[in-house]
Amino acid sequence: MIAQCGVRGDRPTPPRPVTALSGHPRYRWIGRAGALVMRLWGGTFRLEWDVPESVRAIKQSGEPVVYAFWHCHMLPIAWAYRGCGAVVLASQHGDGEAVSQVIHRLGYGTVRGSTTRGGVRAAVEMARLGRAGYPLAFTPDGPRGPRHKLQPGIVFVAQHSGLPIVPLAAGVRCGRRLDSWDRYELPAPFSRIHIVGGEPIAIPAEIPRAERPVWESRVQEAMDVVEGRAEAWVGTRR
Repeated sequence: MIAQCGVRGDRPTPPRPVTALSGHPRYRWIGRAGALVMRLWGGTFRLEWDVPESVRAIKQSGEPVVYAFWHCHMLPIAWAYRGCGAVVLASQHGDGEAVSQVIHRLGYGTVRGSTTRGGVRAAVEMARLGRAGYPLAFTPDGPRGPRHKLQPGIVFVAQHSGLPIVPLAAGVRCGRRLDSWDRYELPAPFSRIHIVGGEPIAIPAEIPRAERPVWESRVQEAMDVVEGRAEAWVGTRR
């Protein structure tokens, strides 16, 4: 087992932007209640790790990388990597504010934007924060899918931040999946959660336009591999 990930001492608290909704009592209470629930709920999870030694060392040292995982795994991986100071992309709408209020209390930072609103600006800001030494976290099939299909933003951010991409997946032994586009996972209390990781993928700083789909395919393939390993673990447990 790997302990809660380390945080480098040479960088400040991750950014937590103040928005028009940040001070609203409704969202502040959602943040407090949601973080409390996550601590009580997540504290019962039994984490298992199937990651390369390179990823193990990155997690323990707090070195900046781009963590990539499918949208359905947000909850278990957010718990497993709590406190690492990673910066997450959150929408500018009310649901994004609610998520931000919760994950800020779990040690994450945020950049506000999405693929439908403020996406380019947000991607540029994520890349800047990566260059400044912050780890980043992406769900490259979010926020609306298609499920398990990589969108190009993550390769852009990795390229311009200089950070490698670490593909992650989670196998949940007991729980349920919501009837949503991503089949969002809700682990049952006390369930085993198997975190699977792949070797870091370094994206060149200069990529000809014609070669960008090649790198996107490589990241997609790496994420499919770790997803397959996580699903295989769940299948053997059943």
